[in-house]
Amino acid sequence: MNNRVRRASAADEPQIQKILENRLQFLQAEERPQFNWNKETLKEELEIAQVWIIETSEEDHKAEIKAFLCFRVVPDAYEITVLTTDPNAARQGHQSNLLTKIKQLAQVEKKQIWLEVHAKNKPALELYKKNRFTISGTRNRYYKDGNDAILMTFNPA
Repeated sequence: MNNRVRRASAADEPQIQKILENRLQFLQAEERPQFNWNKETLKEELEIAQVWIIETSEEDHKAEIKAFLCFRVVPDAYEITVLTTDPNAARQGHQSNLLTKIKQLAQVEKKQIWLEVHAKNKPALELYKKNRFTISGTRNRYYKDGNDAILMTFNPA
């Protein structure tokens, strides 16, 4: 199986939307913290943000998108707005690979990376800490469920 990170194109939008739909259904079924995104919000984000995807392919099979990362370029930083994996492709290192790619870019460009994560999303918090993100603040009662958003920053070394 071959994995490849690339920028998304308009033709990728249906697969990206399907990944988001699968992820939201998974989170709801597992009664896990959810984020405030829906189909329309993601469609708007795809139009203004840079989007990278991981696609996998096997011989004689069409490449499939397994994960995606949306980020915005702001002065002195990249702001990650979405990082998610199709639940059927979880725990295969796709999110770590996308984080490595944006961290490499941040190091070259000497920019920080910012993001926010639901305070109860322990797997995401662990992933970001493993990838050298540090907690830089809190947005109290930010999410619809009344929970906080943890602000995290990656500083290139």
